[in-house]
Amino acid sequence: MTRKRWIWIHVAIWLLAVLFRLWPVLHASRPLQGDELPYQGFSVSIEEGKGLRAEERLYSKMYSRPPLYPIFVAFVYRLFGTGNLKAVYFVQALLGALTCNLVYEMTRRLFGSFTAFLAALLVLVNFPLVASSSRLLSECLFTVLLTGAFLLLQIDTRGTIACSGLLLGLSGMTKGIIFFLPFLLAGGFILRGRKEGISKGVILAGTFFLMLLPLVVRNHLVYHTFVPVSTQGGYVFYNSYHPLNGKIFGYHIQDETMSFANRIESETERSAYLVQRTFEDIRRNPLYTLRLEVLKFLYFWAPFDWEILGQGRYHFLYGFVFPFFLLGIFWAKERRFLLLTPILYFQGMALLFYGSPRFRLPIEPFMMMLGAFGLMEIFRRFSRPFGWVLTTAVITTNIGLASFLNPFKQLLATSLHHMGLW
Repeated sequence: MTRKRWIWIHVAIWLLAVLFRLWPVLHASRPLQGDELPYQGFSVSIEEGKGLRAEERLYSKMYSRPPLYPIFVAFVYRLFGTGNLKAVYFVQALLGALTCNLVYEMTRRLFGSFTAFLAALLVLVNFPLVASSSRLLSECLFTVLLTGAFLLLQIDTRGTIACSGLLLGLSGMTKGIIFFLPFLLAGGFILRGRKEGISKGVILAGTFFLMLLPLVVRNHLVYHTFVPVSTQGGYVFYNSYHPLNGKIFGYHIQDETMSFANRIESETERSAYLVQRTFEDIRRNPLYTLRLEVLKFLYFWAPFDWEILGQGRYHFLYGFVFPFFLLGIFWAKERRFLLLTPILYFQGMALLFYGSPRFRLPIEPFMMMLGAFGLMEIFRRFSRPFGWVLTTAVITTNIGLASFLNPFKQLLATSLHHMGLW
């Protein structure tokens, strides 16, 4: 492929992705809700010059959030006016469209151009990813940073690995959940055992921590202790093991432990107290904890979306791609490692914290890449008629599930109830 053709392909992919994202942006009229509200308050505080110490209030107490997304929103507000959500959504649409380019390039390097076009198309029409551009949530920014970091890792030179570490650092300042991933990746390089692998591992971990260092220093000056990203870790961890009604995650729990924690003035001590109490509850109720882990696993892989799409709608594209994603994992062999790493990492974090379709959203581009490969391999390994029959069967099954969504949900709920999970 000539460089000119390569450039035009990427321009066309980006423009088409922007057009898809502009439709929900132009029609965005829903009020802010859930996590969008503290992001709005934090961003306005930064834009007004109150700095990173202007943190959100939960139950009359302060909890800091990772700062990069509020800083990003505050920057857009400074350019286009405070509270101009349309401007934020428009910039996010331009930025989020790059995910399609990153997916195309990464898939092209792994599986070839045709599979890359299919993977980019799947990301292009992935409506939760598209709709994330018109939400005041960090997922759009975070997904671009994470995908870009792994593309640079795939190129695998010292320079690109250093840039990957910087992007992972920015990812960590967007969502603190990513904090351990660069060190695990660096460990993978070091375990190669050769001098080059060790140097690349050190470069990755070093550039990641270098990017986080200003925030770590700032946090030490404010909290007088080591706080890598934010002080909400204990709060999130406690809520993860104390869901509403024992099964509904994502709600702010207010019980005796949380009431006592809210009387602790120090944010870091409050977070440490909640972590301690959570571990005590885990040791005291191991079977209940196991039940919660199974629920978190199911929440993470659920084909229903009650956060981005809303109202528990069926994620049709995810349901279509999922069986081909599983086949892609099996057939990709040595090429699957880089794509599976973020998927497995986020699954592991979901078992510790709250797992949901929104939590899964940043790794869906990696799933689309493996799904595109799995679909193409069916046509390569078997006859074309068999490939079309199987593809049609998967589409028909998903149409049936989407058409009879409420009975399907009721069947799942009944089955989980009989298993003692619901």
